[in-house]
Amino acid sequence: MKRIFILSMISFLLLGVSGCMKKALSTDEFQAKMEELGYVVEINNGSGEQSSEVEEMAIASKGNYEIKFYVLSNSGSAIDFSESIKQEWQNNANYTDIKRNDNTLVVINVNPEYESIVKEDIKSLGY
Repeated sequence: MKRIFILSMISFLLLGVSGCMKKALSTDEFQAKMEELGYVVEINNGSGEQSSEVEEMAIASKGNYEIKFYVLSNSGSAIDFSESIKQEWQNNANYTDIKRNDNTLVVINVNPEYESIVKEDIKSLGY
């Protein structure tokens, strides 16, 4: 009886923990969700980016602002890439933020007047 109880508790905890982890979006999922929100999305293979670790990139544009989505080769590269972006933003008056999930980044650098809109849109992505 005690063994069944312990196994049940372990199963419950494993299911609970796995349900709390957010799944990183693919570029196609990012595109679909942003288009639902009224953005125009362009996807490329990341050529021309400052890191050779960028595998894919999408730019979602709406009006006078855009949100960038990056898929990098691994989570370490994503961390390094986000740090280099932050260095570029020093003395930037815009609303800036980077959301990371595993090897993906959502990069925001918009005029402060769009901050509340962008925050809601990013929240709907699960980032």
